[in-house]
Amino acid sequence: MLRFFRRYFAKTAFVLVFWLSGGGLLAAADGQLYILNYEDAAVSPRARVISLSEKLKRLARQCAPALKNSRTRGVFIQLSDGRKLKPFTCRLDRRGDLRIILPDSYSVLLSEPAAFPRLTGWILFGRLGKPAELEKYFRNSWFVVGIARKAMEEMTPNRSPFAGYFPAAYTLTSADRYPSLDSLLAVPLTSEDTTLRLVYEEYCELLVLICARNGLFKSGLLTRLLDELEKSPRRTDMPELFRNLARPVLEKKAPKLFRPGLDRAGLTAAYEQWFRQELDQLLNWNFLPAAAEKIEVRYLESVRFEGKLKKSGDSKEPEKIICGGLAELVRHYQHLEAAAGIFSGMISKLTRLTRQVPPDLKIPLEKVCSTLRRFAADPSPPNGGKLLKAEQNFYHALEKNLVLENFLSETERDCTSPAARYHLTFQLIGYRDRRSMQPLQSLAALLEKTEKELEQ
Repeated sequence: MLRFFRRYFAKTAFVLVFWLSGGGLLAAADGQLYILNYEDAAVSPRARVISLSEKLKRLARQCAPALKNSRTRGVFIQLSDGRKLKPFTCRLDRRGDLRIILPDSYSVLLSEPAAFPRLTGWILFGRLGKPAELEKYFRNSWFVVGIARKAMEEMTPNRSPFAGYFPAAYTLTSADRYPSLDSLLAVPLTSEDTTLRLVYEEYCELLVLICARNGLFKSGLLTRLLDELEKSPRRTDMPELFRNLARPVLEKKAPKLFRPGLDRAGLTAAYEQWFRQELDQLLNWNFLPAAAEKIEVRYLESVRFEGKLKKSGDSKEPEKIICGGLAELVRHYQHLEAAAGIFSGMISKLTRLTRQVPPDLKIPLEKVCSTLRRFAADPSPPNGGKLLKAEQNFYHALEKNLVLENFLSETERDCTSPAARYHLTFQLIGYRDRRSMQPLQSLAALLEKTEKELEQ
């Protein structure tokens, strides 16, 4: 027993000496011991401010890389000391680098209205050697809002099991509803727009992801865009500017959409179609299927064709055009002039659609694809009958899925508690005590004034 206590005392003394010398206390050259203030970087309010800033700096480098003959400057983050360094200010130091002063608390940074767009604009413009004050003109533009929301998504990685968190955009895209790319670029929404602003932020981040996926940022689209905006900060032709800068890259990446010689109207339509296709791939793909109504519309578009019949020996016979779906394809397949091209286009669209359907429709749709391939290889009546039977089974599964979606929608509406259904509305009630966070400050001031007048 005595030996055990000796060993226990020796180990305890060793740990205590080690902690005093290298852990909690630091021995300086003057022989004094100084206490070190350790903080967990995951929960420290100061560390989270720095972490957010570093994420924004990284995103700014990725989205707006420095091109040849472009000037850049260093961007440094300093935490306010509560005295000389006032938070939410920026300045250039003697070396010409940009220094941004932020509060030393992450919660204070969160509570400041429009803090993230302002910080994003400072880092984005300041890094490329432009006046940081330009951010006041573009703090609500798509690229600033999108990068800011992307950084916030990275600060809360466990918010959603999927790559991003876009509830409104996913719901609208699943229902085959899309915003106009021109309106997204031309009409920046402010924080006073409340719910619409939240939806706008989702689409801004999605547009940032789409540009990154297509190599537009890597080619310098945003860098050149900022150069043009620096020359004229109040210009209002953002859609036209975006189309002109993105066109050289997209003509190589999507030549079928962006064909040479397109006029202005054709180019605008091509951009809208490109934007919708990219939203489909980001929002309705594999684990995030589209709604059954959208699948029905896309299926009918995929199987519909228009082709010419082969002419007989008489060259004076007028051309006959056949339009329809799989039934017409089975009936006239051997007499179509470009049957192989019709089949390849149809199977390509259906294969792409199999990645957007819900799990209940995936197997029936794949069955349609497999029987269509079999029929193209051997266009016999038995294979044609199997193809039409597979399509009929798909329609039956689609009908069941439509009924199930309607049932779940009605059940959710009837059984969801008021607290869950109106949680956004309940949050707005608390804005009365946080006037700086009030989304409609002018409306709130008017209501308070009216209330006081009525009380008198």
